[in-house]
Amino acid sequence: MKMPIPKAEVIQIKVLFTEGCINTPRTVSRIEETSRELNIPIRIEKVIISTQEEANTHKFMGSPTVQINGVELDPKMRDNKSYGFT
Repeated sequence: MKMPIPKAEVIQIKVLFTEGCINTPRTVSRIEETSRELNIPIRIEKVIISTQEEANTHKFMGSPTVQINGVELDPKMRDNKSYGFT
């Protein structure tokens, strides 16, 4: 009897950025390219950060900030609590 192949879990990626950030389009493009190359299903949510309150709420580390399934991409920044908006 054949076992069904489990459906791949969709990885939730959040890209936090400030308006006009020149690195955001390139970052999103690289994420999408990597997803295709590795055949990993993703859902990208892009969030514009406009205030310090939003920076605190979303744990914004600078533009762009990438979070995968709610976890900061950069391991060195995961314990950082200094969220900022400039």
